[in-house]
Amino acid sequence: MKKAKRLGLSFMLCGALIHPPTHAIASEKFNWKIKKEETRRSTAGYSDSMSYVVGASIKFKISCPSTDFYLEAIRVGYYEEGQGKRIFTSKKTRCLDQSKRDSQYWKANLEINTSSFPHGMYLFVIRDSDKYSSYIPIILREKVAKAKAVFSVPTMTMQAYNSWTGADTYGGPDGFKSRLRVVDFRKPFDEGNGAGKYLRYVHPLIVYIEKLGLDVSYVADTDLHFDKKLLANKKVLITAGHDEYWTMQERENVIEARKRGLNTVFFGANAGYWNTRLVRSNPDSHLVMEIFKSAEEDPNKENSTIKFRDLGKPEPELTGLEYKCFPASGNLELKEPQSFIFQGVTDFENLDLEGLVGPEVDSLLSSSSTMGTVINLAEARVRCGTKWYAPRFGRMNMILVTSDGSAGGNFSTGTMGWVTKGLSAPEKSDIGEFTRVVSKNVLEKALQGPLRK
Repeated sequence: MKKAKRLGLSFMLCGALIHPPTHAIASEKFNWKIKKEETRRSTAGYSDSMSYVVGASIKFKISCPSTDFYLEAIRVGYYEEGQGKRIFTSKKTRCLDQSKRDSQYWKANLEINTSSFPHGMYLFVIRDSDKYSSYIPIILREKVAKAKAVFSVPTMTMQAYNSWTGADTYGGPDGFKSRLRVVDFRKPFDEGNGAGKYLRYVHPLIVYIEKLGLDVSYVADTDLHFDKKLLANKKVLITAGHDEYWTMQERENVIEARKRGLNTVFFGANAGYWNTRLVRSNPDSHLVMEIFKSAEEDPNKENSTIKFRDLGKPEPELTGLEYKCFPASGNLELKEPQSFIFQGVTDFENLDLEGLVGPEVDSLLSSSSTMGTVINLAEARVRCGTKWYAPRFGRMNMILVTSDGSAGGNFSTGTMGWVTKGLSAPEKSDIGEFTRVVSKNVLEKALQGPLRK
């Protein structure tokens, strides 16, 4: 497609709802990002939880074969000179090479108190004396969440794809039959230089939200399972590009909160697809996620860890859409160009949005919904799969679901490419600007109350 003229966008935001990002002032610029060649498996670490309340003392379990290491606490977001700010640097600590032991038996060798840390999303960076590094993703929650927006980090999905032990929930040495049925969170992440899927599917959205100055409370998806009060009196719940694994309790808590006025915004696809169970022996112990992916194998017949749709609870009850396919590709077509969602979008037909649709997409099955009125904002005819000789075709949809009562509404992009391609792209590119315009419009409206046309 030919390049288009710039979108007609003004970032004039409602002052009562979105304030300037004051934390973006006077930031220090430094290179906190890790390159692949700066990593090795023997330099890695984790903490027993991925989510803590500000003020907690976090015990880190670090392995490294060098002389010593230190940790940097990087709060990620939007800052004047970058996408992260160094909040804290630990003293050097003697290394302990634990890489040959099962990670759940690693010893804690550094403890950091977070009383002086601002709440937010963090990447703790291990720096060893041999110049190797690794990330440890951590959410620091407010003691009392005052913000009207809640951002849920998909830690269960991150753990489901983590094959640090040689297997994940998709397979192991013998394929699907040797997959993990029980996922212990006590291990480093094997991808993303230790960050798991965070940098690809979550980070660009957090950076943009903070650039808008959106006041947001960060939580892990597991927090929404254990504490439904985190959604009480909130205006909007935001989820990122890949939020596939949910518990039944998390799902029920979100749907009930939406009935009371919470808006849900899904900036991705394939959300709420697999039902999981969370287990821990006491409130302070580590988490274990059960995900058998087989009703026959699962000993819990009342809450089997299979697809929600196979439990009679299809994805449209949560997101308004149903998961369609992977990999998918197609070209987006606006169906409701006059919607407030697309305010500021001009000359759409000439925009270069290559990659926005895919790699996984959702589809609208019916214009009726238990949530309310479904508005098909945009759609694409997609080609599914990799078999060129036997292609499958379907549709991807972007929707808005509104309610005439006091219940909240829902917005779903229907594509993972929203974050991985759109918000990851330069702001002045067509795809980068389009996704930012629409995201801003949705979030600004959602903070005003239940989503309407």
